[in-house]
Amino acid sequence: MSLFPPFTAFGIFRPASVNLAALPDGAAVYFDAGGPALVVLEEASASRQGAVSLSQDFDFLFLMPSIFRPPAVQELTLESGAPERQGQKAAGAWRAAGPDGADRSSSPPEPKKRLRFEETATDYRRRIDAVKKHGEPEGFFDRILLARAYRHFGVFDLAEELLGRMVFEGAWDAKKKARAFAEFAITLRKQGRFEEALQKIDRALRLKETNPYYHCERGMILRAWGRYGDALQELERARGLDPTRPRFYIEIAATLGEIARRQVEGGQAREARRTYESALRYVNHAIRLGPDHPRHYCERAIVHRATKRFDGALSDHQKAVQLDDSYPRHFLELGITLKEMNDTKAAQKATRKGKDLENLWQRLSHHRKK
Repeated sequence: MSLFPPFTAFGIFRPASVNLAALPDGAAVYFDAGGPALVVLEEASASRQGAVSLSQDFDFLFLMPSIFRPPAVQELTLESGAPERQGQKAAGAWRAAGPDGADRSSSPPEPKKRLRFEETATDYRRRIDAVKKHGEPEGFFDRILLARAYRHFGVFDLAEELLGRMVFEGAWDAKKKARAFAEFAITLRKQGRFEEALQKIDRALRLKETNPYYHCERGMILRAWGRYGDALQELERARGLDPTRPRFYIEIAATLGEIARRQVEGGQAREARRTYESALRYVNHAIRLGPDHPRHYCERAIVHRATKRFDGALSDHQKAVQLDDSYPRHFLELGITLKEMNDTKAAQKATRKGKDLENLWQRLSHHRKK
């Protein structure tokens, strides 16, 4: 018996890979533009037996406390008796579940709102609070999310302890165990323990060698370690396995940016210029694939700044802030750009805003092992 009644069952699927008509009436569906959809089954349907019987339709299916329903997204409810749609938004197939219960079938489903930095921190804090009250969750993905929450707040010892039990004690299948090793690798990378992180991500790749995200993480470890050539090779391998994911392009661009900065420091200005131009091509491709992600614009602003294209840099900084004005880095990088443009007053204002947001993050990050 679980420690978290009442339950809500969550299933994640690619919209074209599941029979939507097979879902129970009243199931809430959250769409992410261009990505997976999240189905939240009604609590009455969220028994373990009910969840297991539907699991073949989902990439992942797991149970979570009902208090963890995703915030700030558009909720849709499947109409009773709707025919199979295979993820297509045909007129009349869906009705939005507004607070007044009115039919919204004339309007197409809206993509979910990307979580802001502050909202993400608040959500993670709720997860840790729930553990303090009810104990550690039982399900695999519940534990993964809890480990991420610990890591987000810098409580690395608790994250390592939890993930260590998952990889060495949990009776998980190869796919889940690889996921746990990958999360362990990320936790170690964020502490600067690159050799250990590399060992963990290699364990994940031995279990799932064609997973592009594990190759991407391996590339990020190598980049943080200063092994830029190896990092590029690994990131290109990730891109080759799935060329539709903007993250792989943006990580390649970030790696090229690091290489270019070192070329500048070494007096190789011409080579650095070519490297920055290559980075810009990758960032532009990432933006074409994911035009609503603030990091993409922040990274392009950095490239523009490095090549003295300040108008383009300012435009991209403004776009990043527009998409997420709660992330400190967006303002700190804007401050650097404004300083290089000799706009001291505006630079100080942007930097102060970034530091204020960092202080807010510190206040949210009050969880530590007692």
